Amino acid sequence: LDLFDYQTLLGCGAAAGIAGLFHAPLGGIMFVTEILFNKVEKNRLIMVAISAISADMIIRWSGRELFLADLNLGQVGNANNFIVAILIALVGALFGVLFIYTLRFLSKKFDDLKINIILKPALGGLLMGIIAFRVPEIMGSGNRIIVSLFNQAEHNLAFLFLLVILKILATSITLGSGGSGGIFSPSLFIGSLSGIIIGVLFHNIFPFLAGPTSLYALIGMAAVISTVIRAPLTATFIILEFTHNYTLTIPLLIASLIAERTASMSGLKSAYSPEYFERLG
Repeated sequence: LDLFDYQTLLGCGAAAGIAGLFHAPLGGIMFVTEILFNKVEKNRLIMVAISAISADMIIRWSGRELFLADLNLGQVGNANNFIVAILIALVGALFGVLFIYTLRFLSKKFDDLKINIILKPALGGLLMGIIAFRVPEIMGSGNRIIVSLFNQAEHNLAFLFLLVILKILATSITLGSGGSGGIFSPSLFIGSLSGIIIGVLFHNIFPFLAGPTSLYALIGMAAVISTVIRAPLTATFIILEFTHNYTLTIPLLIASLIAERTASMSGLKSAYSPEYFERLG
């Protein structure tokens, strides 16, 4: 295969994977457009779109439900929510940058270890087990924890903050040591917690102005994904599609764009920058 065909097929696979995982064909197409392709060509885009749509249709035929559908998000278009979205964007950018920095730092530490390469994932697994023994909530994709948090009336802010830090550490250890995993699901988890933390704080200060924490969790997801992969449109479309609530468009765009611009000022590149592409792909 020549380079053009290789990149096209790679894009088709990536778009299909995201479309199938999140019921988000547009999100998959935007991911390929923002991350993988330097320029968009019609023939290439058509192939990517067919792959994404096909994957989403197959998953829907399998009977799999949407991850977060039928949420009660209140008055999404309230101006107060736009202000909170800005705050969430800044906090999400902070946690996203911390995630990238920790991943790069631990990756270098594991690369510098003078031990057999086969033992590095084993060491990473041991460290993960020690953390998970005390805080098992950091294991897996975190989808179950996210759903349970959405259904809670009260939240322990100290515990949520601890979960964010430990999830960043656990994911960085896993990927940095050469273990198997990705960054999308951890970013969703970290983002949802970031949004809930800001939402709870805003509710405590302005109880009559705050919306539901589930709304702020979704905005946080978009902010952290946008920060980590530097793709604000991808982040926005993924959340829109797996919730099927398009009234979220404006607050998601506000959070995604501000988070991406804020993260760019840190000097750190995307987690999908070339030196990490092989490890995180």
